[in-house]
Amino acid sequence: MPGDVSHHRLITRPPGLPGYQPGRWCAVCGKTTSDKTIIDCSSGDCPNTSHTTCLGDSNTFDCCEVPALRTALGITAPVVYQAATADSQVSSDLLDADTSDMAAADDDDDDLEDLLKLDPRELVENIRQLRKELKRKKNILSFFEATSQTLAEKRDAVVTVLDLIDNICAIRTSAEELDTRTIAVTAKSHRIDEEWERQVASSGVTANWWKSVKPRPLQSTVASTTTNNSSGPSHPLPPRTTTAPSKDASTATVPAAVPRNFRNGRNTENNKNNKTQQQTGHSDKSLSGKTVAPRTSLRNQSKSYCENCGRNGHTENNCLRRNKCTYCLRVGHTVQECRTRIAQEREENLFRRISTEQAQNNALLVQTLNRFLPPAPPDPGPAIPQPLISNWAPRHQAHTPHPLYPAYTHSYTLQPPNLVNTAWSHARP
Repeated sequence: MPGDVSHHRLITRPPGLPGYQPGRWCAVCGKTTSDKTIIDCSSGDCPNTSHTTCLGDSNTFDCCEVPALRTALGITAPVVYQAATADSQVSSDLLDADTSDMAAADDDDDDLEDLLKLDPRELVENIRQLRKELKRKKNILSFFEATSQTLAEKRDAVVTVLDLIDNICAIRTSAEELDTRTIAVTAKSHRIDEEWERQVASSGVTANWWKSVKPRPLQSTVASTTTNNSSGPSHPLPPRTTTAPSKDASTATVPAAVPRNFRNGRNTENNKNNKTQQQTGHSDKSLSGKTVAPRTSLRNQSKSYCENCGRNGHTENNCLRRNKCTYCLRVGHTVQECRTRIAQEREENLFRRISTEQAQNNALLVQTLNRFLPPAPPDPGPAIPQPLISNWAPRHQAHTPHPLYPAYTHSYTLQPPNLVNTAWSHARP
């Protein structure tokens, strides 16, 4: 009714509108009033407003005309006041709360009646069961607390063990990929000869070197000469002798080694004879008929003399001075030998680092296991044989027994034969 302000309460929006609820909306269509011209209710205390487009030909708005305006716009939703809705919701909530409280009170009363009907023994049994259940739950909670505290400590140990396992797997994989370049060493003579012959046959450089150092037939024997002393008198050089090998001999013989005392001139008689021969200029007739060729001619005649370095035992083709490495710019080896040696050094350093790291990881693993594993039980040791009762005295019974042995045990101590009775008298209680 126009003019009646008792119904001036906020009208809710019609149901089914999309979007969220605005802060202020039209009482007729329920849409927001922020972007359109609105007209407030003719009563000053009414919170309802309306769009000018929703009023039609009218220039004034009264909230009691909202049902007619909605019908004119084709809106079939009834008019519902928000305050009434809130009151109904509050009342329903209070009713539900009262109902739940009443149901809980009824349940408590029923439980109380059931408990009053029970016997004292049944009540005691129920209390014991409840205590056991409470204790079990407390134990579970304490176990979870202790486990949560130790998880942080055990996590480091698990990570360390996993890291060690990964390192071992990586080392094993890298070791399988390495090529084996070592040769087994043996102390058996026939095995050494077989391996040496196989090595010489497989390498051309080794074969040439082996041929160059083979024993050669003896060409000449030259006596050692001593240099003249500048302070003493000049003596002529002793004659040189040459001995040719026999044609019937199949292998060349090596001259016996000259004793040190003979070379140093400790044999006085031979030294005197040599001096007299040097002073007189005469020598033995058996040695005067043969002469020895110069040393340079012997070197030139030798097939294993190297003109490059001036040494015997190899030729110019096998001389190490001709080999110059283009990798390290040094003389005496080839590029292949240099690279092989460097590769071997790298392999040795790699295995050395691997062994060092493995030793450190093993030590860390042992230390970690010692921290988290329980200590090992003590070793009781080997069994001690029981001695003769006549020569041994039992321990006093008042002594405290060992925790690992029974309460009453005998321990025997060696006593002289004449003190057996005395020991038994002291051992009695």
